[in-house]
Amino acid sequence: MARFHAPAASRALVLTATLAAIAATGCAGASAGDGSAAHGIARHRDATGSAIGAVLSDPATRTVVADLQAAFRSHDHRAAADFRRQLSDRLGSATIRDADAAYRQVLTAAMAADGAHDARDRASYQAALVSLCRSDAVVAAIEPCAIDLASIGG
Repeated sequence: MARFHAPAASRALVLTATLAAIAATGCAGASAGDGSAAHGIARHRDATGSAIGAVLSDPATRTVVADLQAAFRSHDHRAAADFRRQLSDRLGSATIRDADAAYRQVLTAAMAADGAHDARDRASYQAALVSLCRSDAVVAAIEPCAIDLASIGG
């Protein structure tokens, strides 16, 4: 069975599009010049800073986050959508949308690198996912990080 390996130009295009999307969503520190996808992405910070941190540390918000993560684990899409709406009300729809877009871009690139058996890019994107999924980040609150990281060997 023949395997498809994306040409270097295609991988570079995915990397460029990913970094551009992350830069457009308010992430700081992206640097395409060093060749490392994780370098710029790993510095992702919530655009609204401490205000988001304060909301995420609120006990009521932590309960909603825990319920959302439980819904992900049990594959309860209806409950997950409801808890996500509650978080959107607390954090703002733009914050949720921006964090979701950054996460989806990096996750897609990580899965593509995994499928192409590109160990270097896979490791780079896995590191970026770990950074985006740190426990104090919006992404960790709204996405099934543990499930997705396990699926690509993270």
